[in-house]
Amino acid sequence: MNISITRGNHYADRLRKYKIFIDDACIGEISNNETKKFALSPGKHSLYFQIDWCKSNTLTIASDKSTKFFRIDPNVKPWTLLFVIIFMKDKYLIAREINLLLTKKSFEEY
Repeated sequence: MNISITRGNHYADRLRKYKIFIDDACIGEISNNETKKFALSPGKHSLYFQIDWCKSNTLTIASDKSTKFFRIDPNVKPWTLLFVIIFMKDKYLIAREINLLLTKKSFEEY
């Protein structure tokens, strides 16, 4: 199975990379406004992202022969940044699976 991960174009963390974790092993990093593709072995996998001590929600990926698409974005606004970093560090980033039926324009807005 293949996965494609897109990181949105946001001001927050613009100059920093997010680490990509599959089954608690770091498999790479992704920069602002970048897309990366990875091949996974058959089976069930967990996917999450991390920057410093903050991370995203964990997604479970059930392996099949299709390519799955994911998007990672910061889950903070400038006025909530300090609160989220201190009290909600596991919700600093938001990871989502993207439906293939979306158009390119709606994907960028998602």
